[in-house]
Amino acid sequence: MNRPVVIINGMYRSGTSFLWRILSEDPYYKIKLYEPLHPDILNQSKINDAMRIYNEDKTLTKHWSPDFNLTKIRLKANDRYTELKNYFNDIIRPKTIIKTTRMNLRLGWLLKNFKNIFIINLVRDPRAVCYSYLRRSEQLYFFKQKKIRDFYLCFNYYIKNILKQHKNTLKNTSRYWHNEYLRLLIHDKKWGSYARQFKYSLPPEKILALYRINYQQSFEDLDQFPENNHLLIKFEDFINEPQNVLNNIYNKLNFNEVPQEVLNSINKKSQSLNKILNHNYNRKIDKNLGIMWREIDEKIWKKISMKTDIKSIMKKLKYCN
Repeated sequence: MNRPVVIINGMYRSGTSFLWRILSEDPYYKIKLYEPLHPDILNQSKINDAMRIYNEDKTLTKHWSPDFNLTKIRLKANDRYTELKNYFNDIIRPKTIIKTTRMNLRLGWLLKNFKNIFIINLVRDPRAVCYSYLRRSEQLYFFKQKKIRDFYLCFNYYIKNILKQHKNTLKNTSRYWHNEYLRLLIHDKKWGSYARQFKYSLPPEKILALYRINYQQSFEDLDQFPENNHLLIKFEDFINEPQNVLNNIYNKLNFNEVPQEVLNSINKKSQSLNKILNHNYNRKIDKNLGIMWREIDEKIWKKISMKTDIKSIMKKLKYCN
């Protein structure tokens, strides 16, 4: 059977690297692509295990450009982006699995232009996404604001990254992605007026606002295509019942049963991917990853959720009543 190319899509910190690493243990996959739209892919491919394939096979990056990360971040199904299409023609090959956090607003375009693909759209509780991102970047002081140092750091961030509209370098793109994406979406016909409300907001509000834009738009785009082309997976289901989720994925794709290599990778560290960028995703699945966001006062989450008007998406995904 000629399997479709599997593309794992989701926001930053939604668990895409975990799922990609585990599914990549399937012996069927010979080409395992991690973040093909990364703006620094040529340098990263020389030093990071997960991206080394781009350095080993130069044909994969023949049409690559760092501009793909932030240029035309929202595409409608019938929009034209010849350069990006040429690049995907290069990397969508038989026996390939791809992981990306940079196509959330371009999924309809992707399905329209490439027939033999299957998209796994991975979602995670928006509070967990926000908490995980700020925890990793050591910015949880945006929630606390109890000590003088917390207020100082928030003020310093505000001056540097908002009032001065700090221009991010390629090196810092992932750290400041919420600023960059919202800055670009301000000019979007559909989402511009909503995005402008958060131009001067702090990261927690920006991240939840982007969550709403990303998933509301991706749901609308994917609804235009048959259900056999895509599958919605919740990160919480994956870490609590990984084997059931994997069975669901393989059944949806009409694959054979889940290979033992994939099942084995659930409960042990990865041997083939010791390090993905500077993150240690080789560790075992930890169920606590789904509830760490509860360390933050519930009143704070409610306030941010109301301001970003994200409750409808949370209800749709059953993250709240």
